[in-house]
Amino acid sequence: MMDIAVEFNDQCKEIEFEENDTNITTKNKIVDRFLDSSNPKLLIDFNFYSIWWYYKKVGKEINLDEFNYQKYKEQVRQLSLIENPTEQQLNMCMLKVKPCRIQDNQEYVFSNEPENEVERPEENVESTNQDQNALTPPSSTTTTITDESTTPRSILCGLQNMGNTCFLNVILQTLAHTTVLQDWIFQNNHVDTCQRPICSLCLIEGALKNMHAKSEISKGLLQPTVPVYAPNVFYDNLECLSSQFTKNTQHDCNELLLSLFKHVEKSSILSEIFGFDTQRVTFCEKCDNSSFASRECQTILECPMSEAESELGDCLNNYCGKEFLAGDNAYDCNTCKAKQNGETKIEICSTPPVLLISLKRFKTNSREKLHSAVTYKESFDLDKWLSEECLARSTKKQKFYHLYAVIIHYGINIESGHYICYVKNEFSNVWYEVNDESLQKVYSLPSVFDKTKSVYLLCYVRSDLSKPIITRNVKETDISTELIGGRMADENHIDLPVNITSDLLNALKNLVQFYFVENVYHEQRRYGRCDVFGKLDSDQSKASSRLWIKGKLNEKGKTSYPKLKLGIPSELHEANWSLKVYVITEKSKITAMHYLNLEKRILQSSTDRSAPLVNPVKIRITPKDVLDGIHNLQVCVINEGKLSVAETLPLQSVYNPKTEEFWLWHNSNVANNSITANKQKIDLKNFHLACVLCVNGLPLRCCISDHMSQYDSGTKKGCKRKMKESPSVIKEKGRVIEKQREDEMMVD
Repeated sequence: MMDIAVEFNDQCKEIEFEENDTNITTKNKIVDRFLDSSNPKLLIDFNFYSIWWYYKKVGKEINLDEFNYQKYKEQVRQLSLIENPTEQQLNMCMLKVKPCRIQDNQEYVFSNEPENEVERPEENVESTNQDQNALTPPSSTTTTITDESTTPRSILCGLQNMGNTCFLNVILQTLAHTTVLQDWIFQNNHVDTCQRPICSLCLIEGALKNMHAKSEISKGLLQPTVPVYAPNVFYDNLECLSSQFTKNTQHDCNELLLSLFKHVEKSSILSEIFGFDTQRVTFCEKCDNSSFASRECQTILECPMSEAESELGDCLNNYCGKEFLAGDNAYDCNTCKAKQNGETKIEICSTPPVLLISLKRFKTNSREKLHSAVTYKESFDLDKWLSEECLARSTKKQKFYHLYAVIIHYGINIESGHYICYVKNEFSNVWYEVNDESLQKVYSLPSVFDKTKSVYLLCYVRSDLSKPIITRNVKETDISTELIGGRMADENHIDLPVNITSDLLNALKNLVQFYFVENVYHEQRRYGRCDVFGKLDSDQSKASSRLWIKGKLNEKGKTSYPKLKLGIPSELHEANWSLKVYVITEKSKITAMHYLNLEKRILQSSTDRSAPLVNPVKIRITPKDVLDGIHNLQVCVINEGKLSVAETLPLQSVYNPKTEEFWLWHNSNVANNSITANKQKIDLKNFHLACVLCVNGLPLRCCISDHMSQYDSGTKKGCKRKMKESPSVIKEKGRVIEKQREDEMMVD
């Protein structure tokens, strides 16, 4: 351990640097060291600031990020071995916190030079020398993609509507969040070698790289605004793709996709990612002979719809379902040498890396639109519609798909209306709603899946490609052997590795869903002074009030509690799952931070009177909860101590909504004496619940409830009901009246 100097805003302070510190821990130490509630400008947000240090090996300052943090630790370790280091040597380990300085109007410049001069880990450097063609043709065996060179890359950027161009914007957003395509584009400069006069891949590459540049630029701005890019080059070349795409006219986004696929080479990356084969198979009813038509290459699965409410599987049945052949339409059987009754159907002969499913809402000879509801899920199995040959050669993961983008069309027909989309950032597992220039995080996941009457195009990525890309450098066997493997003899949980890596936890994080299915009711009712176990005359475990948290669906005569979604894969069901529930404050008006609520505690046991009140409380998730995928959250929140005292006590940081960091996961959760509820203008009567899902005791996912406030039984604002006096008050009043009477008799 040694002291490291940190320079920020013309101030220089020291932090304690330890051998086991991580990049995040160092950032949190710096934030705590410079935090000053009297000067909000000193609240360091690393979305807009970066840390720099002098790397002696390259002779210049570089950014301290996760890739070169180990190099910095090694430099500090070498310095600690020197007995009397010089001032110059000490400066080599000084950290400098600076605002990101990038021009807002900067455009991406195509170049063969690397975007960042910072050295990357050796494994990333080696991977760039591998074969650039990461895909195998879909016509052969099932497509495989290597993930060793994949780098986390977020493209969070709005797109300017240049006059009825929402159909273009949703397609660009979908392609920008197609991880396998994004990864290939940023590894290859296709535009430098392409000889075609008009190439849709060149247009896509230019748009995605400029969107990424805008997204990176926004991290350096002092105001947290959503970056917006105007795809002018793409827009100007639309008519080159097809004469139907006239400017200032509404168009079909499905037709745009088909045009993009036509204007590339047949062996291009677009064909390899989105292409799949279909084949029509016909059976003779008399001789059971079957004939196979030639295979056709498709890029979009265009499924007919019914006018009744249906599921996505029903639409796939409409596409692949059997059709009876008879009469004038009878099957001409080669074996029988005559026309016979028969059946015909379409089979899917390959599993594409990315499957695009379009719902035929617009009628062929009419501009009318079908508004039938089609329900869809976050994942589905394609094996029901695959050919026998494809089933035999495909693994289970190659037949299973995960949703990552949804395109929605609002309007009565194709000539009017508006497109928006929902896209998933696979590196953070977060969904976003994108509406042209607007880009907003989706806090309630069900809102992505309730657009059943407007859903138009669904984008699914094959499961063997989605997870390895997210959790690069984690082998497929890491989860199965290290997490699902050996049980401990004396405990009922899975034995995790002693030195578990962050990649391994990220692998689990992206496999598990965790959010509020039923959120909390915004106005919680607490009860008057009584024993939390319900007896007014009890002398044990008394508290000033009790508050069982009710769910949003709670109503008179029907009690409902909040419910948490537990989307845990079946292979992980036998792990030891638990919850930690924290009572936290409302968001501070000064620092925008949530803190641990000091006035409230949680009832640890509803049967043990001697059990202390706690914050947080640990709750075991039962195997039934894991199997059902739902946990009924029942917690009793108790007001402990005096509000006036709690308002002056130092607060402990919990959650920063700006950076989405749950601070209690780190080692910097010490209360700060300079931060109190009064100074931060926090009303401790308002609160949230922060729920942390843990696997074998390790924090995995976090979700925070909606805002809640409380009122006392019978004292709600506007309520004129008179409160019933307690027996002790009535007894005291009787004693006073009796004393007055005795005094009056003595006077007489």
